[in-house]
Amino acid sequence: MGTYCQTHGGCGATQDGEGCWRLNDPKAGPGKFPPIVFDFGSGQCMSWPASSYLYAKGFPFEQDVWCPSFDVSDDNTLVLGMSWMMHRDVIFDLGLGRLGIAAASCPEHYRALDTDWSKDLKQHHRSRAHKKRHAGNHSHTAASKVGAGDG
Repeated sequence: MGTYCQTHGGCGATQDGEGCWRLNDPKAGPGKFPPIVFDFGSGQCMSWPASSYLYAKGFPFEQDVWCPSFDVSDDNTLVLGMSWMMHRDVIFDLGLGRLGIAAASCPEHYRALDTDWSKDLKQHHRSRAHKKRHAGNHSHTAASKVGAGDG
């Protein structure tokens, strides 16, 4: 992917960490990345779009960094994960050693975030992070409060 992006305007992104990409225009999504095409022979191909093989690292709050949803295992084999099955019916015929793949209009199941709830959740995480950063400065106070009145 890195080689492709070097010769195609950076795919509208810059590398951010190990294998991840920071999009120049997060609202545009990862559409400038190439599809990955699996060729099963005899003219049978399956295209895997970037919007499926990359995932937004900070979803649902931030969608500017996208990372691959696949990896290479310790024995150097490619692990695709379930993302390559999204929007497809996948049939494993173990008895005959066949794989069937067909396009499908499957709904994605995720909870739509209501604005107030997502703001509250963000604030909660910020507050917890702030407390953790400053815990060392107030540890003696916190310890005395915990013991007081507990029996």
